[in-house]
Amino acid sequence: MKPLGEFSEQELVDLVLLGDRDAATEFFQRQQGMLRNRVGRQMGRRVRRVHDSTDLLSSVLRRLNEQVGRGRVQARDARSLMSYINGVSKNTVRRRIRDAVREERAMGQLSPSEPGPAADEHSEQLMDSFMEAKASLSERDREIIDLYLRHGEVAKVGAALGLSPVSTRQALSRARKRLSDAIRERA
Repeated sequence: MKPLGEFSEQELVDLVLLGDRDAATEFFQRQQGMLRNRVGRQMGRRVRRVHDSTDLLSSVLRRLNEQVGRGRVQARDARSLMSYINGVSKNTVRRRIRDAVREERAMGQLSPSEPGPAADEHSEQLMDSFMEAKASLSERDREIIDLYLRHGEVAKVGAALGLSPVSTRQALSRARKRLSDAIRERA
């Protein structure tokens, strides 16, 4: 058998579906740069103080390998396997944020009545700016932004709008640019 480094992504996905943890690790390592950036963006200040992206990525890989070993990973291709890995990374970051908030509460740094990461006055001002800016957009742009905020995936937004993935990404990009411009105008 040839070394895993010589396998195509689709061949690795096929091996992952057969329960091959080494293939899952190889696929993960090939995507590690992109995953590190994505996890870094998902992490908030609270998590960054305690964990770095390498620590979180090792947790994601460990969880992925557990799921592969149990035969719970369902993926048709490299893209769907990446979607699965992204879901695992989001859940890992959320868990770490919850743990950080609990730890801060236990140490008395955060009162039990505070809701956690979004508990400051500044976040309210940001939300007000966001809502005002969003209200200034066209109905179509508001719909696209709302669908994206609700579903978080381009494929689901496209399905709701009846658009192809490429058209959806373009429409979402334009709507986000207009929203960003509107927010800057209000700042």
